[in-house]
Amino acid sequence: NPDAVEIFQKISTANATLSDPNKRQVYDRFGEQGVQMLESMAAHGVPPWLLSPAAQSGILCTLVVFVLLVFVAQPVLILMRIDEVIHVTWFVILIPIWLANALLLALILGCGRDHDEPAERT
Repeated sequence: NPDAVEIFQKISTANATLSDPNKRQVYDRFGEQGVQMLESMAAHGVPPWLLSPAAQSGILCTLVVFVLLVFVAQPVLILMRIDEVIHVTWFVILIPIWLANALLLALILGCGRDHDEPAERT
């Protein structure tokens, strides 16, 4: 019976999901697509804790602070340095911009790494 194989695969997938507490928590929160995303992330080496709300909140807070630093505080510091209100070297003033460039370079190099692997054919 060809339908029996498909039903057995669904039952074994459900059993694997419900027997693993982490997968069950992800399934309860995000559904079947969440479990598939978790397995895909694990296959690519991404840590599964990125799905937790605490990690997502921490990443969001870090991004907000970084954006405020680069786009609000940085221009103010540059203008204060130009007006000679503060006497700090340009090296110190431009550190956030260099960090932003290093982060952008790391992201570009990290994203480019996935395209080098040959795609699997099914």
